Amino acid sequence: MTFIMLFQYSIILYCAIRMYFEMESKVQILSPSLRNLHRQFFKTLVLQVATPTVTLFAPVTVLIYLPLFDLQLDLPFGISTSALAFYPALDAIIVMYVVHDYREAMKNIFNKIIKGVHKWANTSDAVERPTATIRSPEVLN
Repeated sequence: MTFIMLFQYSIILYCAIRMYFEMESKVQILSPSLRNLHRQFFKTLVLQVATPTVTLFAPVTVLIYLPLFDLQLDLPFGISTSALAFYPALDAIIVMYVVHDYREAMKNIFNKIIKGVHKWANTSDAVERPTATIRSPEVLN
């Protein structure tokens, strides 16, 4: 299993390095904005390859190799196994964070939501509610 994982990651590393150098030579003919976009997508691709390594394979690898070394450790595996559930969300978050255009679109969406909530909160506070005043019997006379 270790050999398969090492072989797989060596292929990924080889392809990433080759892709980087070939991309650098070919993006020189593009405009600066497209060149920047290609670099952002490359960073996204690298992070999307590294994320499952950290969130999925690292906890499993530790679980697999602990019995081989006959270690009696009390590790908080609940936290590390909960990372398995975060991976699908992290994949999308990486794209939204690294690519500038997506990040700006998300900021605009969040700003609209926050402005709507502030507007709603301010209008609900500003509404005057009629209050019944209790007058003493002396005032009524």
